[in-house]
Amino acid sequence: MKKLSYILLFFCIAVFSAIALIIKPEKIDSNSFLIAVGWLIFLVVINWMISVFFFTDIKGENTTQFGILPSLHAVTFIYTCFSIGVLIYFWQSVDYSELPIIHWLLQVVGFGIYGFIFLLSLISAKTAQLPTIPLGVPTKEELHQKIKILLLNGEGSNAQVLELLRTLDSVIKHSVPHLSVVKNIDKYLELATKLNLVDASDFQDSETVTKIKNLLVLAKSC
Repeated sequence: MKKLSYILLFFCIAVFSAIALIIKPEKIDSNSFLIAVGWLIFLVVINWMISVFFFTDIKGENTTQFGILPSLHAVTFIYTCFSIGVLIYFWQSVDYSELPIIHWLLQVVGFGIYGFIFLLSLISAKTAQLPTIPLGVPTKEELHQKIKILLLNGEGSNAQVLELLRTLDSVIKHSVPHLSVVKNIDKYLELATKLNLVDASDFQDSETVTKIKNLLVLAKSC
C-alpha cells in the first residue's frame, strides 16, 4: 500500500510539472516560475498526505483520527482552491513573471490558518481517543454481571453477604477507574479472580463474609 501511494504521489508531481512546462516552456529559466510550480507541487503533497498518510500510518483500530478525515479533507480542499486561485490570479497579472509580495503574504496567511485548523483537529482527535483496556483483563461490566448473578442466585439467603455484594458493586462502578488508568492492575486482576470463585451456594458460610470484605478492600485499592 505504501509503495503504491508513493507511486501515486510521484505520478501527480510529474503530471503537474509537465503541464506547467508545456504551458510556459520559455519560463523554465525563471526562478519565480519554478517557485510557483514548486508551490503547486507542495499543494499536491499536502493533499496526498491527507488522502493516503492516515490510511498507511495509523496502526490499530482504537483511534479517532479516522473520524477527523472528512473535515480535514474539506479544509484541505478549500485551502488548496484558495491557494491555487491566488497563485493563478497574481501569476496572470504579472504575465507569469516575478510574483508580488502581496501574493506570498496571502499564501503565508492562508497556510497559517490552514495549519492552525489542521493542528487543532489532530489535538482534538488525540484527546478524544478512547483509552485501551489491557488484553486479558476482565472489564468492570463483567464484574458487575458476576455480582448481579450472585445477587439473583443468592436472593433470600444471607442478608449481610447480599448487602456487602451491593456495596462491592457500587465501589467497582464508582470508585474503580477506567482499566487503562487503574492504579494497580495486579490488585484488579486479583479482585476479578477471587470474585469469580465466589458462589451463591456458599452464602451461608461465615467465611464468605470475610471473603467479600477482602474483595471490598481490593476494590478500593485499585
